Amino acid sequence: MAGFEWHELCPRELFHKSHEWFCELEELPATKVPRCLRFGPEEVVLSETLHTFVDSSQDAYGAVAYLRVAYESGSVSSQLVAAKTSVTPLAA
Repeated sequence: MAGFEWHELCPRELFHKSHEWFCELEELPATKVPRCLRFGPEEVVLSETLHTFVDSSQDAYGAVAYLRVAYESGSVSSQLVAAKTSVTPLAA
């Protein structure tokens, strides 16, 4: 907080900084974050397998998915793709 009262005008410098920030927010939907699940493009992929593990009860469940990639070089990578959990709320 800058310590201003609600009726005080925002200083010019702070106004310009906040205006720039709000303008940058308009570009946010176009922002892409690449999610690479492999070592790199130079590696030759032999196989890709998706492994999913799930467990549940009346009180909770959990699920997780991993992508396993085997490469021609003999190396293997395993990356988390997604996970989900849920727990039933305790009764009052």
